[in-house]
Amino acid sequence: MSGEQIYDFLPFGPDGADFAGVSRMDTAPESRSAHVEILRGEARFMAAAGMILMGVALPLTLVFVALALGRPEMSPLLPIAVGAPPTMIGYLACHFASRRLAKVKALSEG
Repeated sequence: MSGEQIYDFLPFGPDGADFAGVSRMDTAPESRSAHVEILRGEARFMAAAGMILMGVALPLTLVFVALALGRPEMSPLLPIAVGAPPTMIGYLACHFASRRLAKVKALSEG
């Protein structure tokens, strides 16, 4: 399999664009509106996942902080170890959702 053929199977291209990249998009209005709807759906899903992750991780972190402050035998690093990964993943999901929505806005206007 050559280097160019592998990009037919991957969800992103050699330039790092996602599967619905503008460089490979058909210019017909029907395909442009379908592309915009796909990106909107991805953004909604990623935003919902991010909000759920952050909505669970932040209260969980606060509970572990309260436990760590109240019990001297508990590790002070436990709240960070437990709460940081889901909080960061949730933040990144929301960040990439907003980037998708910016791409939707650019495609809708242009």
